[in-house]
Amino acid sequence: MRRSELLIKQVRRATENEEFSNQTGIVDEEILQYLNDAQDGIYSIIQSQFPSMFIKEKETDVNAQTESVSLPADVYNESRLSKVEFSKSGQARDYYKLDSGFTDERLNGNAATPDFYIRRGREILLQPKSQSTGKVRFEYQRNLQRMDKRRGKVSAVTLDPVTLTITSLTIDTSTITNEDIEEIQNLEFGCIVNRLGVIQMARLPIESIDINSGVVSFFSGFTYESTETITVGDYLVGGYYSSSHSELPDTCERFLISYSQKRVLSRDSSNDAGDAKSDMEEMRADIISAFAQPSGDINEVPVTDYDYLDFY
Repeated sequence: MRRSELLIKQVRRATENEEFSNQTGIVDEEILQYLNDAQDGIYSIIQSQFPSMFIKEKETDVNAQTESVSLPADVYNESRLSKVEFSKSGQARDYYKLDSGFTDERLNGNAATPDFYIRRGREILLQPKSQSTGKVRFEYQRNLQRMDKRRGKVSAVTLDPVTLTITSLTIDTSTITNEDIEEIQNLEFGCIVNRLGVIQMARLPIESIDINSGVVSFFSGFTYESTETITVGDYLVGGYYSSSHSELPDTCERFLISYSQKRVLSRDSSNDAGDAKSDMEEMRADIISAFAQPSGDINEVPVTDYDYLDFY
């Protein structure tokens, strides 16, 4: 899917809203909100009807005597866990499935090898708590990245790979405006993406950006993940988990544009809003139909016991 600036431009052309300023007209931030509303709406339908379409897996290290393990930050609706597994050795071949339990079943005795887990808010409780180090593997429906636009281009960066901290980050001042800085500071977070919108580093707690030098200041305590990085030429976008591109497939682009056009036309009190709504409903039905059969392969009876296999 094309990046958000191009979608915004298309919406403006279709609704004759190409002339605007900070004082008059419909600003980009409003159209971005409409695009995100459309993304949320179509994604919610896809997830409810075809929950296996956007599955993600993540491993988390567990220390000895650990009971509480935080859920991944991008679990959809903070609730959509598909499977939780535990490996005492941390090796992939030793993972086994943990059953889901209830709070009344919570064990308060000695640590041992976990047998099941209990959901509690944004975490799970291993039962019993782990007596040794290991790993938990989550399989879950994930949130989509929020759509934002490119706010600035990275001109210089220094990372500390030992402490996993950002020593310095500078944005090219010719690519960022005061309005962009204000929006990012209001959000208090930013992400770094490459030209295709792939997140390179997420959840940067941005305190301020100097409009004259482009130097970015961060709130204390931030460390990035070992798999993350920043490269000169990457782009800064606003938000906790955001990108310049939607993760939905190209077939959904027309719906995002149509929905945003309808919202803009309604705001302008245009008679064309009714026609836009009709087109949008047809697109929604067509997209859902396209997702109805994601694979033409035959589903066999699932195998969960591999003890009989020689390679296992």
